[in-house]
Amino acid sequence: MIRVRMLACVLPLAFSAASCDKPASPPVAVRQTALDADDIAVMRGLLDDLIRPEQVDSIRRGRAPGAPPGPIEPRFLVVDTTIAVCDRDLVVFGPPPGGCLAPGWITLVSQALPPGTARTATLAFASRNARRIPITASIGRDVTFVSSTVTDFVEMNELLRQHPPGSAVVSFSVPSYPGPRMAVLAFNVRNHRAGAARLAQQDDSRWTVADLAGGIE
Repeated sequence: MIRVRMLACVLPLAFSAASCDKPASPPVAVRQTALDADDIAVMRGLLDDLIRPEQVDSIRRGRAPGAPPGPIEPRFLVVDTTIAVCDRDLVVFGPPPGGCLAPGWITLVSQALPPGTARTATLAFASRNARRIPITASIGRDVTFVSSTVTDFVEMNELLRQHPPGSAVVSFSVPSYPGPRMAVLAFNVRNHRAGAARLAQQDDSRWTVADLAGGIE
């Protein structure tokens, strides 16, 4: 019986150079293929807490004196897939339709993170954004989804001319979660602001902006 047990360990060594005592390999991580409810809630939180108020404020400041009062209701043309990390040389091949997250953008993500978490959290963010993911759930009543192809081949002014003043084209990355009740994502409001935001989840489950990296374009 002892000899049989020894052979059970020796034979695998002969054929695969593996030991009976070697721990099993960790499971291969499965790439995310769809956004979940938390991801949509984070995008909605960034729209509610930052993007929409900035757009409405810009309309108020741009109104001519004596202009008739009325509701300020811009629409947000959200690109219907998330932005992914660039997987090619942009100088040689140019950006893909809808653009991609270049290294400088990843740096902004790291700047939005709390000190001491940037390295591992940035790697996790890049992993979650290895590929584009469709955005299909509602982000707000004032949101219209558009394809990245449309935003690349239709002039921005022409695209926005069909919508109320102050409307904007917006892109989001997939959010990443570096800690409890904490999320970080990259975003782009065309011709206005691009960067990364860290959001905190409040007691009522709303997500609000805690820190920003990047600035007005």
